[in-house]
Amino acid sequence: MQVHIHDLTEGGDTPRLRESAEERIRRAFDRCAGPVVRVELRLIDENGPKGGVDRTATLSYTLASGAVGHARANSEATLSAIDLAIGRAMRQLRNRSGRERSLRRRDDALARTA
Repeated sequence: MQVHIHDLTEGGDTPRLRESAEERIRRAFDRCAGPVVRVELRLIDENGPKGGVDRTATLSYTLASGAVGHARANSEATLSAIDLAIGRAMRQLRNRSGRERSLRRRDDALARTA
């Protein structure tokens, strides 16, 4: 899985933040059922050094099937925003796999009745 991190926050890209973010992303996406081939994380500080709930983490992921998903979260702290975005992406993937299972069951039931 490829992980790309773009840090556009005030203070720039620190190696410790990058390592921590990549570790969190890999740990979360390694547990998901579908094969994720690429994850891109974009970090933005909306208000600059003024503070507030302005750290935005935007996570984009690509599955092996070519499907793409996006998750976005805001928080006062950068790592909190990253964790929230990862959590939203995991929920999206769980919902996606549940829908696919439901559709397969429906198709199987239709094939048996036909």
